[in-house]
Amino acid sequence: MLPRITQKVGCIGVLFATSVEHSLGNSPYIAELCVSQNCNEASHPLLDYDEESSECVCRSNPCWDDNGLVHSCRNSPDFPYLSFRYTETKELKCECSSIPQVSSVHVARDLCAGHMCDKAEFPILDWDVEKRECLCRAHPCWNDNGQHHKCHDPMYPLLRYRKDKVDGQEQNVCECSISMERDQSALASSQMAWADPDEPDFIDDDDM
Repeated sequence: MLPRITQKVGCIGVLFATSVEHSLGNSPYIAELCVSQNCNEASHPLLDYDEESSECVCRSNPCWDDNGLVHSCRNSPDFPYLSFRYTETKELKCECSSIPQVSSVHVARDLCAGHMCDKAEFPILDWDVEKRECLCRAHPCWNDNGQHHKCHDPMYPLLRYRKDKVDGQEQNVCECSISMERDQSALASSQMAWADPDEPDFIDDDDM
């Protein structure tokens, strides 16, 4: 699928979409910046880039501490996925969405404030380095060298993308991550924030 340009929104917005398979990210732009970096702690599951330190970092979901508020979508069955975006003035907005995705804070706040991705086919907000513009991408793990990955374990429902370098060659890595609910993070705190794609909870379409 070709990427789509993002939609600019005002300070108030609600995400609408049809029911889709679980996705998460990360941004391919962040994956390129942070090759061979990984976030294993459930309390800080988001691989991201910090503009001030010029380093890759592991973040908690900003909606877990929004000026002291802990956001949750547990009681929103039609919009069960906790999502965040930033307004044009870089104000954090936490929302319940029918699209299971989490943006990079660096992309959503520093590069693409005021943008959102509200199409199920292109859920990932990203940054095009060459064109220097924001865009919405399809999940990279939906076409990983011809494989369409999915996650089926309720403990690790969200599909996550990053890059590793093996023998000098960059390789795509698709994993199953914990949900973005803070209580889910606490439940998984003694475990990894992601599941090995070789385990039964991670199933390719070819295996079904």
